[in-house]
Amino acid sequence: MENILFKILVVVLAVNIFTIGVFLVFLINLRINVVRRIKRTRFYVDIFNAAKNENSTDDAAKSLNMEREEFLIYCEEANITLPEQRVNRLAKIQKRKEEEQYHIKEEEDSWRVEQQRLNEERQKAVDEEAKKRKERLRKFGFK
Repeated sequence: MENILFKILVVVLAVNIFTIGVFLVFLINLRINVVRRIKRTRFYVDIFNAAKNENSTDDAAKSLNMEREEFLIYCEEANITLPEQRVNRLAKIQKRKEEEQYHIKEEEDSWRVEQQRLNEERQKAVDEEAKKRKERLRKFGFK
């Protein structure tokens, strides 16, 4: 009886040691995958920063010490806007803002001219009314 219990205990211990070994293998694999993901993420962050800070694809590729084509492939994989496209887009946005500011300034100028014209018309109307009152007062002998 003791012999059977001892064999069962040995089998249970062996199974436990085996499961601990499998668990350790899973943990090591998890660590390797996490490290790989972190490196990949840092790599793509570096590519994104180079694409954001440089003005051309060649300069960005040189800053990362890689070929232009390789940089283009990585940008396409990560859906990162190329430096030339970013510069063009920013130039279009700046041009649109400048045009909008110009139109706003033109509208303000035309509004000021219109307000000045209306003020002059009101002043003329007030002056004519004042002249009419003076004429009426003169007719009745008031100065």
